[in-house]
Amino acid sequence: MQLVIFHGSFTDVHTHWFPGFSQEMTQFGYSVLLPQFPVNSFDEVKPPSDASFTPKQSLSAWMYTFEQDVLPKLEKDTLWIGHSLGNLFMLHVLDKHPEITLVGAIFVVPFYKEVNKGSPHPYQFDVVNNTFYRDSFDFPKLIPQLNFSYTLYSLNDPYVPNTDSLNFAYQLDSTVIPIKNGKHLGSHLEKFPLVEELAKSMIDYSQEANLVVNVE
Repeated sequence: MQLVIFHGSFTDVHTHWFPGFSQEMTQFGYSVLLPQFPVNSFDEVKPPSDASFTPKQSLSAWMYTFEQDVLPKLEKDTLWIGHSLGNLFMLHVLDKHPEITLVGAIFVVPFYKEVNKGSPHPYQFDVVNNTFYRDSFDFPKLIPQLNFSYTLYSLNDPYVPNTDSLNFAYQLDSTVIPIKNGKHLGSHLEKFPLVEELAKSMIDYSQEANLVVNVE
């Protein structure tokens, strides 16, 4: 069984709960891919009016990294976990690669449309996320590729409104789990036991479902 983690904007894979999760799952004998996609630091991002600035983070740059570094290593039985923008990127990947079918997915504070549209928010997010935003996907096509999924969202997320995560979950028929005082469920967490337990349970269920019993 293989697990793949998709990080979000401005994120180093050696931060958040990603290293702890990877270590925990590796100790249980699972293969873990934790690719680093191109990102900018928050402070180096220029306003949209600055035509001289080209962000490292873009849908095309991330897709190139995925197809070069991840796609050749994908195993038949794979579970994907995303955080923030990483969830939206997962949908782009599945949309482009209909041949990929997952054991399941765990979405942590997801969204797919422009976040906080029409409300004041730091321009840096839109500059680096703009190429990822999408008003809709062919969700009925994506649901079978996901197989089964959980959506985790925080009741006090400072970046992603709950309505955005809930709409994401609704469109994908994903099981929703609200979390109190979780903020963005990211950099302040060194461990995320809930994600670990959900991943293990999904793997166990998948393996049990694939058992073949020979009765003579």
